[in-house]
Amino acid sequence: MSRLLSVALVLLICLPFAGAQVTFSNSTYSAPSTTSGVTSGDFNRDGAPDMAVLSGQSDTDSFVTVFLATTPGHFPSTGANYPIHAFPQDIRTADINNDGNLDLIISFNASPILTILYGHADGSFTPGPDITLAGNVPAQGFDVGDFNHDGKIDIAAIECDSSDVCDTRALLGSGTGTFTTSYKIQMTGEARSLSARDVYGDGNLDLILIRTNEVLIFGGDGTGRFPEFTHIRPPAHCTDINVCSDSLNSVVVADFNNDQKVDFAVLQAHNCGAGCGSNDVYVYKNGGTYLFTQVFDLPIGPSAGGLLLASDLNGDGNIDLVNGNGDHWRPGNIYAQGAGNGTFTVQNNNIPQGSAQLFARDMNLDARHDVLDTIWMDNDVVLALNTSAYTNNCPPPSSATIAAKICAPTNGSTVASPVLIKASGNSPAGVVRLEVWVDGVKKYQKWNDLIEKKIALSSGSHRVTVVAVDMYVGTAKTSVTINVQ
Repeated sequence: MSRLLSVALVLLICLPFAGAQVTFSNSTYSAPSTTSGVTSGDFNRDGAPDMAVLSGQSDTDSFVTVFLATTPGHFPSTGANYPIHAFPQDIRTADINNDGNLDLIISFNASPILTILYGHADGSFTPGPDITLAGNVPAQGFDVGDFNHDGKIDIAAIECDSSDVCDTRALLGSGTGTFTTSYKIQMTGEARSLSARDVYGDGNLDLILIRTNEVLIFGGDGTGRFPEFTHIRPPAHCTDINVCSDSLNSVVVADFNNDQKVDFAVLQAHNCGAGCGSNDVYVYKNGGTYLFTQVFDLPIGPSAGGLLLASDLNGDGNIDLVNGNGDHWRPGNIYAQGAGNGTFTVQNNNIPQGSAQLFARDMNLDARHDVLDTIWMDNDVVLALNTSAYTNNCPPPSSATIAAKICAPTNGSTVASPVLIKASGNSPAGVVRLEVWVDGVKKYQKWNDLIEKKIALSSGSHRVTVVAVDMYVGTAKTSVTINVQ
């Protein structure tokens, strides 16, 4: 049952340009059983993002529950339940079979398989194939993307045996729901938390993952292969293995210092027993040519472990971090405000829930990033609508199709240099990047679905184009012609 709470989540944040608080208004929705993964996509292509939530711990109570938005940011009290295998863990949404509808890809804690559910135009889903992974251990991480630039969704998954020896396998999609192995990365130990992102900035997706003490990056060549390899070992925190241990728990990729290149942040947990522990988040700057340099160490709590979420939650154009922690002893969500230079400040108040999973997207199309939060050891998913963060006043276009939108300058206007560009983008699966082109030349890019940038232009007429890059496949653009004085 949905409990539409009037409670606001208040984060005390010192902003140089606005008030001192960012608030989120909670709405809580229930799944049939204990929740885990969550994602969002416009499943029925009506222009409003929907949400899909995993729950269950057995074959009889495991479902993916799909809530279709009634209006942007608002949902019915109950969703449609689709049966799946026991112990679902993680979920992605992308158009697997190229029919124009988003599908669901799900991993499990108890089975070495990935399950596909095919989406339909009305937002409903039907069972698709299971992908059996090598080894006999459930996937320790997976992600999707177009690895070989053929416009079809591919999958990368971490496969392990019972001795915790893992490989990472890339599966190329046919566009019909079937996959073939294109590349296998043999590793010597365990691995987890895989993401597919263009880390090296060459237009090809790379794979970034973690093991206990290392971050591993495998550079893609655009053919479905990942021959380049870089590994980074964050500093050790624990000095006595008899009383504590270090372990990398989560890694996120984003542009933390606004230099147009994606960096990464990794969460290192310091475990020292029940109810005891802490975390450090190490932030690494992307120096190009496979070079990453640690630029910040953020101590964070209240207990060891959890996951990271990277998103601009206060709307200042800088990426922030959230540590979601469903620890049994001291659960909580810690917010850290990004300064735009790779540094962060933990704020006084935290979101008062322990998370199983976090997902950020502008759910109600008001140019503010909201948060989906599945609650650890509970049947609930919380939709936290961002109600008071600073906004660039360029609400995104409909999520029904991939689209770009320019709010400023307007077409035919006369403006002074530097020209302030305000733009946004959207798509059924979400937009990962916006690009600004002037007279056919790329001037700037932002790894976000919102952009606010001043660009110096010479006097005269100019054609300004904003390109929206889909999370997985496709682009869209829009243009205005302006006169610069």
